[in-house]
Amino acid sequence: MNADVQPWKRLQDPDSLRPLARLALKYSFQVETLPEQETYLVLEDRAAFEIHVNGSFLDAPPCGWFMDKSFEKVPMGKFLKCGDNSVELRTTLSAMRIIEESYVLGDFGVSPDTFAIASEPERLAAGDWCPQGYPFYTDGIIYETHFELKEGYRGRVAVELERFAGTVAAIWVNGQRAAVLGWRPYRADVTDFARPGSNDLGIEIVGSPRNLMGPRHSAERYPLVTSSREMAETSRPGYHITPAGLTGGVSVVFSEEA
Repeated sequence: MNADVQPWKRLQDPDSLRPLARLALKYSFQVETLPEQETYLVLEDRAAFEIHVNGSFLDAPPCGWFMDKSFEKVPMGKFLKCGDNSVELRTTLSAMRIIEESYVLGDFGVSPDTFAIASEPERLAAGDWCPQGYPFYTDGIIYETHFELKEGYRGRVAVELERFAGTVAAIWVNGQRAAVLGWRPYRADVTDFARPGSNDLGIEIVGSPRNLMGPRHSAERYPLVTSSREMAETSRPGYHITPAGLTGGVSVVFSEEA
């Protein structure tokens, strides 16, 4: 079977859907603290798999999706336990059956030492959020503070970020998104959103799927080319974890009208 043949071309072969073999894949993970909310198994084409969680048959249908409509969410929280856990996927292989990665999704933290499911931190400090319990988090986190504006001030107000690790940053002032920053200078005029007195300031950093989807175990931390070869490479036994979060200072800059 030529793995480089495009699916539409392979479908022209009448044998492309012919069953070739039965396959069972077993994944193991640790749970230090059981999540309080529902936990999901995320996989593509749920209907093609027989799923067993800790030896129990999981017959639940998909109930939504994660990141892409092909990534279906299947609730499995009731089968989890503290300690060792396993998910077994059984399916029938064919030339068209490509087994993609599966994920565990929910409101929980991940231990930076053991990568076990753990409690979320009560408070997130500025800096890299990966060692604080979110090494595979892909969405955004808002860092909140406030600043004061004197009554009668007639100048301009700007917010400036020293640096951040993520795909993009957004500036929120008093509950409104004032700016989106994708490249330097990380500075935004927020005068129109500020008011006399106390102002709420939020700095939202949006992560990426880099740590979740890889490459995670390639020989190079940041390979020049990221192809299916680098994604599948397992030269490194540990994880490549790319920092994410608000990694520099934040300044509120006041300037007089020109």
